[in-house]
Amino acid sequence: TNKYETSLTSLREYEKIMDQYRVDNHENKNQLLTIRNMVKDKKTKNYIDNLVDSKISDNENIFHKTSKIPEGGLRAIIYSKLCTMKDLKIKYCLDIANDVKTFDLIRIGDSTNLNICKIVGVFLDNAIEASQEANKKLINIEIFLMDNCLNINISNYYKGMIDVNKINNKKYTTKGKGHGYGLTLVKKIIENDPNLLHETEISKDIFVQKLKIKM
Repeated sequence: TNKYETSLTSLREYEKIMDQYRVDNHENKNQLLTIRNMVKDKKTKNYIDNLVDSKISDNENIFHKTSKIPEGGLRAIIYSKLCTMKDLKIKYCLDIANDVKTFDLIRIGDSTNLNICKIVGVFLDNAIEASQEANKKLINIEIFLMDNCLNINISNYYKGMIDVNKINNKKYTTKGKGHGYGLTLVKKIIENDPNLLHETEISKDIFVQKLKIKM
């Protein structure tokens, strides 16, 4: 619980930092390209080209992918986890429907908003851990509006066996002693928040966690 305990103030402050970082990142790119045109040394030009095409472009790509997520804390959680995936060389696909940006996360209330952030944090941490051991290191995140709900689906490949009937049992895990607390926290949150619904699916070697937020 302590691992996922945070505050909306911190998450929203992080989102402001992200927005500023996005602006700075774009400005840095322009400055580097200006410097590139001023130097004659081929090695320096190649270095700047590589920097712009890799590090800065990667950052811009993550910023762009998460920009459709409404402010309120969720964007900060997903952004930070995507950065972790990038560092661990885990591929990801973030698919966000255009109408998601019209969903007002702040309007649903701070308590539910924070619960969403905790649950998504647990789901993504579990997906990252499972992907590190799986043969196919890929995490899919889908966010869309349907049936008057904001839907967040997170799927990943996994290795080994998972008993879907025991997923919601206290401390159930396939990772050994000291694990299983994340999903226990999720179960507790879902039981006490009527605005949230949770479903789990397994299709062959793909594990899917679905979170539905009532509008």
